[in-house]
Amino acid sequence: MPSFDFTDIPFDLKPLAYYAQNSMRDGTQIICHQQQFIIGDDMPIYIGFEDVYNFIAFKEISVNSIMVYIRYLADCCARAGMDQRFEFISPVIVSPVQRVADRAAYVRERADYILQILRNAPQGKLFLMPYNSGQHWVLTVIDPWDDLVLYFNPLGNEPGDDFKDLITTALNDWKISVGRGARQQRNWETLIDTARCSIQEGYVECGYFVLAFMREITLTVDGLAALQTKDFYTDADMKLVRQEWASYHDGYHTVVVAELPRRSLNRRGSYHDGHHDGQSHRRGHRATMTVTTPSW
Repeated sequence: MPSFDFTDIPFDLKPLAYYAQNSMRDGTQIICHQQQFIIGDDMPIYIGFEDVYNFIAFKEISVNSIMVYIRYLADCCARAGMDQRFEFISPVIVSPVQRVADRAAYVRERADYILQILRNAPQGKLFLMPYNSGQHWVLTVIDPWDDLVLYFNPLGNEPGDDFKDLITTALNDWKISVGRGARQQRNWETLIDTARCSIQEGYVECGYFVLAFMREITLTVDGLAALQTKDFYTDADMKLVRQEWASYHDGYHTVVVAELPRRSLNRRGSYHDGHHDGQSHRRGHRATMTVTTPSW
C-alpha cells in the first residue's frame, strides 16, 4: 500500500491526507450518504484509502470519487436554488462494464434508466452525465426538449459505439414517449454534438477534467457557453477542484470500520475485485458503522 509524500501535497489537501495515512490503511472507509440526489441511485458511496491516495496524488480517480464530487455540486446547486436547473445521471449505472453476454440488452437496460430520468424533465433543465468508456472519462450534457446532446471529451475524440448506441436509444425513446418522434428516429451524427472543450495533456487527467467541466457548468455564470470557449485549465483550477473534493469530507460523513469489497471503476474501467457489475460496488454491502465523524 502506498504512502503519501507530504512534501508535495498542497496545504489544503494535507488534513485529509493525514487522516487517510493514519486512520484508513486498516480498511476504514468514509461513507457519503447520497439522499436520492441522483434519481434511481441512492446507495451510499464508500471512499477508501486508495480513493483518497489517488485523488490527492493526482492519479487515476475512481467512480466513487466522481460520485462524491457530484454530491458536492448537487449540494451547491440546492443551496443556490439552482437544483431545478441541473440534474445528474449516475456514471455507475450508465458506464459500460466488461464481458457482457448480451450487449443489445445491456444497452437497453442503461438506456431505460436514462429514459426514466428524462421522462418528466421540465423544459430548460440540463442533465449532466459523466461516462467512462472503460478507458476514459467524458461528460455529456443533455437537454432533451432543446435537442441538445453535447459530448465533452478532454481527448477531443468522437464517441465510441457503446456511447452512440446508448444515447440514440435513450433519446429516440424519449421522443416517442413525449410524442415528438415516433417516425423520426435520429442517428448519432444528427443527435450528438462533439463539443469544443479544454484538452488534457497527460494520461490520467480525464477524471479531473470531467469534474472541472461539471463545476464550470453548474457554479459559474453562463457556464455551458464558457466551457466551450475555455482554452485550458490552469494548475490553480485543478487545485480548486481537488480542494473542494477533499474539504467536502470534513465533518460531513460517518466512518465505516470495515473492509468492504471494492469495485471502484478507474479510468481504465477495471474493478478491483475482478467482477463486472457496475452497481454492486456500493449496493448490497453493509458494515457496522461508528457514530463518529472524521476529524482532520
